[in-house]
Amino acid sequence: MFEDLYAPLPQVDAYLARIGYEGPVGLTEACLDQLVLRHQLSVPFENLDIRIRKTPVSLGIPQLFDKVVTRGRGGFCYELNGLFRALLEALGFRAWCCSCKVLKGEGPGHPALHRGVVVDLGGRLQYCDVGFGGPMPAGALPIEAGDEQCIGGDRYLLEAEPGVERGPWLRLSRRGREGGLTPLVSLDPRPVDPVDFLAGCHFCCCHHQNEYTDFTHKLLLNIRTADGYASLKDNVYRQREGDAASSTTLTSVAEMRGLMESVFLVPADFFDARLLDGLHREVFVA
Repeated sequence: MFEDLYAPLPQVDAYLARIGYEGPVGLTEACLDQLVLRHQLSVPFENLDIRIRKTPVSLGIPQLFDKVVTRGRGGFCYELNGLFRALLEALGFRAWCCSCKVLKGEGPGHPALHRGVVVDLGGRLQYCDVGFGGPMPAGALPIEAGDEQCIGGDRYLLEAEPGVERGPWLRLSRRGREGGLTPLVSLDPRPVDPVDFLAGCHFCCCHHQNEYTDFTHKLLLNIRTADGYASLKDNVYRQREGDAASSTTLTSVAEMRGLMESVFLVPADFFDARLLDGLHREVFVA
């Protein structure tokens, strides 16, 4: 019943080609860093199936491979980090998925509804994330609490999660260009059985009037760019390149489709009449 969750990756070379990785393959920090970076640059975070098509999301490795590698799509954390873990395992890395909490907003109550990846590299644990809807380290982040670390020109801090009395939860924050810290996720680096992510994925995908998650009522896309990142939330397009930031409100499906293809790398053949009508109805009319 759940065999596909544990299936091996169908093809390693096709996956490496999908993310444009052409470097040497080895169990090294340099290789791991480049795999993370190339993935973030090539595969978008997106919830088009959940928000617009309203089709089921599968976490089976063969199904994810077909969606992301064969058909050139993106996905969200349960999909992208789950498939990335399978790639790392196929390459010989000791890797597993872990539970995380997205630290959104103030106050208590952050459910563990994010899936991350941990790699044991010679006894040193590394956190990898290719499925977050925002800026994440452009490489593997050593899981070492207390000191700020520079990854890809950005600074990150891991520290013990305040107020947590049980479990090894760590808070990951990003140092902004203005100097302040922005909390991103709280992570528990211990392994989680793939089947135990099904409930969280279902919660995010299937509760269409759910006030606790954006996935079912907001269009969300994000991708790393050469010197920053781009995001789309409903019809608001934001881009940061270096110190320059911009925001644009889109006014048509045609304009949105152009950005999805050129910036977020959504395949042109994905835009059938059903998707275009859904974008018009859910984003510009609703």
